[in-house]
Amino acid sequence: MKTPANNLPTDVETLQELVLKLQSQVSTKQNKLDTLQSKYQYLLEQFRLAQHQQFGRSSEENATQGNLFNEAEALFGDFVEPEKESISYTRNKPKRKLKIMSLILQV
Repeated sequence: MKTPANNLPTDVETLQELVLKLQSQVSTKQNKLDTLQSKYQYLLEQFRLAQHQQFGRSSEENATQGNLFNEAEALFGDFVEPEKESISYTRNKPKRKLKIMSLILQV
C-alpha cells in the first residue's frame, strides 16, 4: 500500500491511527511468516528423515538378522567342499552357409 507523500493526512490523530493499523498488519504478516517457516522446517525435516530411511546406510540393516542364515553351519559344523571336476572339451560351433553358394547350387 503505497501512498504518495502529498496524499497523507496532516493531523496527528489520523497519522497515529494509520501507524497503528500498519503495525497490526506487519505483526499479522510476521505471525503468518513465522507459521509458514515452521511448517516448512517441519516438512523439510520429514523429507530428510524419509530420504534417510529409504536410502540411508541403515535402511537394510537389522540387529536381529545377524545370524539369520547360520543354521546350517550350526547343525553341520565344518563342511568340506568336494573336489571339483574339471571337464574340458572343444565345442564345434555351427558354421553359416554362404548365401552365394546356395544360390549357385540352386541353379
